[in-house]
Amino acid sequence: MAIEFYSNTKHWWMFLLRGLVFMLVGVYMISAPTQSYMALSLLFGILILVTGAAELGHALTNRHSRRWKWRLVVGLIDLVLGLILIFNISLSMAVMPILVGIWLFLTGISLLTFATVIRNPMWLVIGGVLTTIVSILVMFVPSFGAVTIVMWTALAFLIAGIFNGLLAFRLKEVNDYLNNHS
Repeated sequence: MAIEFYSNTKHWWMFLLRGLVFMLVGVYMISAPTQSYMALSLLFGILILVTGAAELGHALTNRHSRRWKWRLVVGLIDLVLGLILIFNISLSMAVMPILVGIWLFLTGISLLTFATVIRNPMWLVIGGVLTTIVSILVMFVPSFGAVTIVMWTALAFLIAGIFNGLLAFRLKEVNDYLNNHS
């Protein structure tokens, strides 16, 4: 258990990087909603591909962890979704609400799984639940239209980014403590 916990804290910066990217994407989407929907397929494809690579990297470097297989599956799903979005933009735009909703749902669940790894996880549970709720709205209420999908998706990116950043700083704090007391 101690090795698993230390290994999760050692790569804290990956969550900070992921959080920063999420927040930058969210801010851009709010500032240019029409252009965002047109460019959403390529943008999401790249972002999901990078997120999948990071999730795979985390899973493979933590194979002794109890949940490494879940992280591996999420990483592989992110890679496949990313490739679909990059190489088939017209199809991606047609099914965007479903793809975005599924991906955001998995991102919310990923945040929730980390709540079992750290102490006082309520803020992480809130972030995972909020991301999951927004994902359900994106998937099942398409009547909001393209602009609303962009706005809800931007909100989910901002929420996921903030809570990934908070997770990164908490993991760094624990990592620093472990390094100074070992």
